[in-house]
Amino acid sequence: MSIFILQLLDRLLFAIALIIGMQVPAFIQEYYQRLAGHLAEATRQLFQFKHIADNLYQGDLAQLVNHYLLNADHTIQQTGNLLQQLMTRQAELQRYVDHLQATTYPNKLYYFITEFDHRIGLATWSDFHFTIPLELPAIVTGVTFSISLMLMIRLFTALIKRLIRTRAY
Repeated sequence: MSIFILQLLDRLLFAIALIIGMQVPAFIQEYYQRLAGHLAEATRQLFQFKHIADNLYQGDLAQLVNHYLLNADHTIQQTGNLLQQLMTRQAELQRYVDHLQATTYPNKLYYFITEFDHRIGLATWSDFHFTIPLELPAIVTGVTFSISLMLMIRLFTALIKRLIRTRAY
């Protein structure tokens, strides 16, 4: 009876791991959409400054930022700092979106992990709803995650059993 329960728990754990692994592509897609929204907003804000730079500095935003930063008024300097941060953030978001948009699924997964923005990720997670996507990347990710988890559990239990046996002698 205990072997039956252990096998049942083993299968249940595999199924749970499969479902969790299948959420990864759906979460990446929602994260990408939120990222694209942040990029659109940053680009819209930057466009307004770009219009000023077009009129006064032949479209060179760096000259506009420099003008703000060199101004004696502290408030104008802070505006220059904010504009500089906005330019950096917009370029960063554009790079993230490009990486997640124009690559294969393994590359998307790599860029998602290595370039993960925690603030955007937490906001995405708060709105995320579990789904059962029946797409190849989701199935492959789910199966890979499940098998990996089961192998780690098997290795861990084998290690524990070996330690118990060596201490018993």
